Amino acid sequence: MKACIFFICCTIIFPFKIVSSSASSSGRTKLNGKKKNVRRSRKTQSCFTDWEYLSRAVMTSHALKRTQEKVFNICPNTIMNIDKPIQIQSDNYEFVCGEDDFSIGENCVIRGGWAHFKISGSGSNISFTAITFSQSSIVSIIAAGEKNAKVVFNDCIWSSNNGDSTILVYNEAEGNLVTKNNLKISELTQSKEPSMSVECNDCIFAKNQQLEYGTVVSLGGTMSFTRSLFVGNLVNIGLISSRHSGIIAMSDSCFIINQSILSGIIRVDEGGLLIANKDTFGKDNISRGGTCEQVFLEVGESCVENPGLKCVGICADFTTQTCKLDLGDPMIKGIIDSAALHDFYTTTDDDNYDDITDDGGSLYIAFKEERLIVIIGASLFGAVLASALFGFLLIRRQKKAEAKYKALLSAENNKDEDEDNNKKESDCAENKEKKKSKEKKKSKEKKKPKENDDEDNEVKVESKEKEDNKVKEKSKVKKKSKEKKKSNENDDEDN
Repeated sequence: MKACIFFICCTIIFPFKIVSSSASSSGRTKLNGKKKNVRRSRKTQSCFTDWEYLSRAVMTSHALKRTQEKVFNICPNTIMNIDKPIQIQSDNYEFVCGEDDFSIGENCVIRGGWAHFKISGSGSNISFTAITFSQSSIVSIIAAGEKNAKVVFNDCIWSSNNGDSTILVYNEAEGNLVTKNNLKISELTQSKEPSMSVECNDCIFAKNQQLEYGTVVSLGGTMSFTRSLFVGNLVNIGLISSRHSGIIAMSDSCFIINQSILSGIIRVDEGGLLIANKDTFGKDNISRGGTCEQVFLEVGESCVENPGLKCVGICADFTTQTCKLDLGDPMIKGIIDSAALHDFYTTTDDDNYDDITDDGGSLYIAFKEERLIVIIGASLFGAVLASALFGFLLIRRQKKAEAKYKALLSAENNKDEDEDNNKKESDCAENKEKKKSKEKKKSKEKKKPKENDDEDNEVKVESKEKEDNKVKEKSKVKKKSKEKKKSNENDDEDN
């Protein structure tokens, strides 16, 4: 038992980084520019810098079944690179950036992994303060608790997250178990009981890309947003999306230059409820697949669950012409600037601008129509120029490629022609040799019969001469015989 207690103490105490107790006492600033009385966190004089140690501390606390409030401080200017999420399964957990008085600017970043935190069971009194959640690949926060569970986010930032969503609200105990391998929001069935509640106060959602679903998705749960900012997000189905009788409440929140593929920057499906839409502001949001760029209240069957259906519903406006948040705060302005929005906004109160903020606001968010025309014209001109230049370079490159191809083809053809010529020459020489040999053979054959004829002729001549000689000899003999006979006759006569 003593060994077990010693191991637990070592696990909790040694991973901490000891910091000075004289932390900043300047308090923190809300998005509306006013000071807020900060509830001080439990003074532990120690904080976490390593995700693995933080995970072990949470697991140990859960194993010991502690009922008192458990505060986990993350050291300022800490970036935790993670691989798997921390699971929270019981009550009274608080995660805070900073040691004592904390601020949203203390730069506590939780980065990477397929998810950052998963809340399950009936846990309540769970909160996160001044933490930045970044670069999750599927879902940053899985709020999978039962209907009585609740989590609160204060001064938190979600930036550059991808996948299905940044926050998913779903009751896995009465539906499907949510794990890395089966976490596809569109395939989660409706739970038999309502899901948990999620509350976001003074939070920022910036430059997130949820092309599978939306920035915040409630499947049967309750979501509320107060003094929150959504800027530069690209989603498939609404920045805030409610299905399976989910409930949405919004107040004093702004939605600036976001894009949704389906109709509605805020989307409430059939059966869902929008219980509050107070002092919400929207500017330059785009709905690519529909005409509603504000709040879309669907009527009839869900076109999300039935992709073949046309989305039918009511488009409700945002409720104020002014953004009441303190967008002039340096840190907030930096986020807007990093989202490449600063070209469209100004802090001047020139009469040529349409003032879209209240008189008491510290920043005039204004949009100048003339400037917009100039910007659009310049953008179009730049696009045409870039297209022409690209086309010229493409044609030039294509011509070079064609010339190179022709040169190669010509070289190949010349090579083939040379080979053919060489072959023809060799064939020709061979044919000439053959012809010569044939002619020689023929001439020999012709010469041979001639010689034979000459020999025959000679034989014939010789035989003829022989015959002639014989005839001559015969005639001589005859002549001699005649002469002899005649002489005999003459002798007889004489006698």
